Amino acid sequence: MVALLVLKFTCGCAAPPGASGEWGDSSAKIADGTLSTPEQDAVVRIDIGNSRCTGTLLAENLVLTAKHCVRAQIGTTPCLRDGVTSDVESVLGELRTDGISVFIGRTAKPLADALAIEVIDTGPGALCGDDLALVLLDHRIAGAKVADVSSARAERRSSLTAVGWGRTGASGPRSAYRLQRPIEVIAVGPFMGTTTSGVELPVFDKEFAGSEGICTGDSGGPLLNSVGKVVGIVSRGPEPCETNHVIAIDAAAHRTFIAGAIAKAKAHVYEVEREP
Repeated sequence: MVALLVLKFTCGCAAPPGASGEWGDSSAKIADGTLSTPEQDAVVRIDIGNSRCTGTLLAENLVLTAKHCVRAQIGTTPCLRDGVTSDVESVLGELRTDGISVFIGRTAKPLADALAIEVIDTGPGALCGDDLALVLLDHRIAGAKVADVSSARAERRSSLTAVGWGRTGASGPRSAYRLQRPIEVIAVGPFMGTTTSGVELPVFDKEFAGSEGICTGDSGGPLLNSVGKVVGIVSRGPEPCETNHVIAIDAAAHRTFIAGAIAKAKAHVYEVEREP
């Protein structure tokens, strides 16, 4: 997690259809990220080779994260969706199932608690606002805390909590602890906004923008409401990460897809569970 700064945003172009208006102002001064709590133990660290992301256990054997964490980037392409144009969007190719390790707990540790055996997503291609995936694990982590997905879409001005394993800055070290910080929803897509630093960033339908930035390692992590349900999945944000905002996938907009993955995970039978 990074130090949180006060940012103001203004609209950088004509609002596309369905846009909620100008960026909101984040008026509250927020301190540095603080240590995560036991109530947030459904949030896990994900290591993919030398890369790191964050995820959320939705079942003892299923993790919700960002699609770009588990598919290799093979290029970029413009996206046009819901009246919002992005000059650069990642194009994702093959899955990176091999070497995906999941770690539970609030402090860094060397040994993984589970490995990935399958990734459930919408397939390869441009992200274009669909940056979420679910990872089926090689066994159930007995007794692990799991989270629910909110049934309500994100609303502008609502308060959420980001939880993640990201770096403490663009050039900072990897965090040895899972951290949390408050986030305010400042815009709901589709929308095109420009920060005061001149960075233009689209917010697609089924996405929303948060008042603070995210750094490498926070991707895929949850934005939780006051009762610990997942409202958003961290997708992206401009550099420098310390002084910009986050774009998140609206989890409720994908509830049917997520529910199907949860049902598949709960029905999955492992060899050790089979009758002799």
